[in-house]
Amino acid sequence: MDITVVDFKPEHYDAMPLRAEDAMDLAGIDRAFLLQGWEGGHTLLYNGEPAFFYGGWMEQGCGLLWAVSSPLTDKLPVLTVKLGREMIGRLLRAGCHRVEAYCHTHNAKSLAWLTRSLGFSVEGVARKSGPNAQDRFLLSIVA
Repeated sequence: MDITVVDFKPEHYDAMPLRAEDAMDLAGIDRAFLLQGWEGGHTLLYNGEPAFFYGGWMEQGCGLLWAVSSPLTDKLPVLTVKLGREMIGRLLRAGCHRVEAYCHTHNAKSLAWLTRSLGFSVEGVARKSGPNAQDRFLLSIVA
């Protein structure tokens, strides 16, 4: 088993099959918009295949954690939690007083990963939010 973390590249998105839940979350969103937002992120390669994308942004003291999963992600739960926690730590050390994440209301696996594994709290539901106007949970970790 060969596991490597590399800088995210557009071809990783093209090569990675998405989990059904994540495919629904990204439905109808312009590819160029997604790739621009994921710039500076990371890709977890499992035996040379893209298995998980993740990253974070920071603006005015608030950070945002993002992640996209494939069916291979389920084989690597400990590692994806470690990578998520490391990204949260980087955002907090960079001066964020708050780290946010969004999760579509139908995506139970992502919600469990964010709350149980990474320690986010659900603050509420943002109705018709994001580029595809789907309902999403707003989650946060407040420093």
